[in-house]
Parts: sequence; structure tokens; C-alpha cells
Amino acid sequence: MAEIIAELSRCLAPVRPVGMGSDAAHEWLTVIAAEVRHLDRSTLRMACSEAREKCDDHRQILKAILNSEAVADERRFKALRRTMEPQRIAASTGTQRIGHLKAVTDGREA
Repeated sequence: MAEIIAELSRCLAPVRPVGMGSDAAHEWLTVIAAEVRHLDRSTLRMACSEAREKCDDHRQILKAILNSEAVADERRFKALRRTMEPQRIAASTGTQRIGHLKAVTDGREA
């Protein structure tokens, strides 16, 4: 969680409102960190980088992170992996069956 807070702090620093004290900043960071903790670390770093480029107000940061290209890429990758997993399992099972049949026909397995 400390790594997430550090990354988010880098986003907050340039746009932190003058009236936001240390306690409020800590609370903001804690809440936003809970919202993005599901992201891979590298995805979060890239998304925060995008957010720092786009945001001029602290209220834009979470939306910018969640709508970043990095997060969209992660979602697409996870969706693709979910659709490919059954095919990989089927291919693996088919390969095992072929190997078993070849062993039987070669007389290596009774």
C-alpha cells in the first residue's frame, strides 16, 4: 500500500489545493489508494503518469487513472487471457490425449 500511496502522492503534489492540510491529503490518498489497489503496479505507474499530464485539479485524478490507456490495456489483456484460457486448456488436453494414443499404438502403454 505504501507504493500506491507514494505513486498517488506524485499525482497529488502538483494539483494539491492550498487549503488541503496534511490530514486531508492523507485521507484523500488513503481513499484513492483503496480505489486503485486492484491495479498491477506497472499499470498504476503508467496510469499515474498519464494522470499527471492531464490533471489540473485533484478531483480529476481518480477518473484519469481509471480511464487511462494503461488501465484499458490491462482490462483488454485480462479479458483476452480469460477467453484464451479455455482454448489453452483444450489444446493441452488434446496434446496429452494424442501423446497417450501414440504411446498405446507404439505398444509403450497397455
